[in-house]
Amino acid sequence: MFTKKEKNIILTLALIILIGAVWFLIKKYIICSDPVNLADLENKNNFSRQEEQFPVEVITENNKVNINTDSFERIEALPYIGRKRAEDIIEYRKANGNFHKLEDLTSVKGIGLKTIEKLKPLVTF
Repeated sequence: MFTKKEKNIILTLALIILIGAVWFLIKKYIICSDPVNLADLENKNNFSRQEEQFPVEVITENNKVNINTDSFERIEALPYIGRKRAEDIIEYRKANGNFHKLEDLTSVKGIGLKTIEKLKPLVTF
């Protein structure tokens, strides 16, 4: 029927077509498809839901946070503080009493002199 040389040519062409088809599928469905990071989508959805439920207050020099009396939410709204540091500030305040000066905040784990300098215009006692 076919000679050995013809069989090799037919197999080579079939292999080239198969490789081309696989490459086409890989390129179309894997490489060129827009990657979607599910974690990003989840974070965006959670953030927008939280924002709708709990509007974030912007702290300014005219609207200073009293570290000794203000709520967790107001302390957390300070830049460079966040949830964990706000919890630590309130725990320290409960255990040791009021803060008397800005430098006393360095006693709270994670708050250093650089953070204090940034917070200076936004905090009162």
